[in-house]
Amino acid sequence: MSMIGSILMNEIFNSHTVKSPSEILDRLNYLLQISLKKDDKIAIKDGMDISLCAINLSPINSITDTTKNNNCELQWAGANNSLYIIKKDSKELIDVKADKQPIGFNDNVKPFTNHTIPLSYGDSVILYSDGLVDQFGGPKGKKFKHSQFKNILLSIASEPMKTQGEFIQTSFENWKGDLEQVDDVCIIGVRI
Repeated sequence: MSMIGSILMNEIFNSHTVKSPSEILDRLNYLLQISLKKDDKIAIKDGMDISLCAINLSPINSITDTTKNNNCELQWAGANNSLYIIKKDSKELIDVKADKQPIGFNDNVKPFTNHTIPLSYGDSVILYSDGLVDQFGGPKGKKFKHSQFKNILLSIASEPMKTQGEFIQTSFENWKGDLEQVDDVCIIGVRI
C-alpha cells in the first residue's frame, strides 16, 4: 500500500494541478481507489492513514530575528492522523483533528478538510503515524496511547528538536521492551 501511495503521490506532485493538502489527499484517494479496483469491484479492501502539510514562511521577514512575532501559515489535511501544534510561549498542545477516513477503501468517501492555521516563530508542528501510540508495552503490556505521547511532547517542548527526537525514541524503546514492534513509527517535528 505504501509503495502504491508513494508512486501516486509522485504523480500528483508532478502534475502541478492540485494546490492544497486536502486536494492532494482527495486526488490520492481517488487514484488509489482506481488502482485497487478490478472488474468494477474493490480488489483490495485496504487503506492508509496520512498527514500532509504545507508551510508558507513568506510572512516571516527574517527567520533569524527572534524578536519578530510575524505569523506564517500552515495548511494541513489528515486521513485518520491528527496534527499537533505546540505554541512557543503558552506550552499548550493543540490537537487538530483529522478526517476519520483512510486513503483507499472506504464506504463513505467525503472530501478531506483543509485546515489553515497561523503559526508564529518558535511554534512546533508534529506529524506522526499511529505506530508509536498503538505500540504495546510498559509494565502491563498496554498501548502507548495519545495521552502519553502528548505529555511527553509537552515535557520536552523547550528542548532542541534533535534532543526531542532522541528522547521520544528512547521512550518508545523503553515502552516496547522485548515486545514485537506492531507498526512503522514516523514522527516529524518542525520548529518554525
